[in-house]
This record gives sequence, structure tokens and C-alpha cells, in this order.
Amino acid sequence: MSSRTSSSSRLKSGRSFSHRENSFVFEVSALSFSDETSVEYEYYLRGTGNQYTSYHRGSEYRAYYSNLPPGKYEFIYKAKGKNNIWGYAEKYEFTIRKAWLRTV
Repeated sequence: MSSRTSSSSRLKSGRSFSHRENSFVFEVSALSFSDETSVEYEYYLRGTGNQYTSYHRGSEYRAYYSNLPPGKYEFIYKAKGKNNIWGYAEKYEFTIRKAWLRTV
């Protein structure tokens, strides 16, 4: 499963995925008209029922997550440019459902 989020095309938050759809790649982007190499990203994935967390800050604009356990998640991200001003944080929420045989 690959999910792409950018300022020009946003995913609908709150989507639900099956237990087999548990690997994601998020790509975030930011504009810098003076120096695109100065853009810094900050993002993290937080599980809201299973204690999963992952944090990153740096120049990497892709976030890779594989074999996530079932639960509710929030992917939160923001960026800053050469002026050192962080943009507003954005959030994408999603759920990975349990396998049907584990719900009985």
C-alpha cells in the first residue's frame, strides 16, 4: 500500500484498511523558491491504541512503515524552509482493521 500526501492533493483522512494493507509510504513536499535543499521535514506516526510511535526530522521526505499492527494511527507532518519558519502541522488519520478471525 502506498499513500501519497502533498499540499496539492490531500488524502481523505479517516480511511480504514484491512489487516493485509499494513505497509505505507508517505511522501511530503514543501516549496522553497530560493533553496530547495534547505527544506527540512518533521513527521511522526503515532498509534492511538497500540503504543506505536516513530519520529523523524531531517531532509528525507519519504516515510516508510511496514507490517503495522492493527489499530488507529495519526501521521503528522510539517516542513520548514531556509527562513527557519515551520509551516503548520498537517495530520492524516487512518485505521488498520484486525483480521476477521481475530474479532470473534
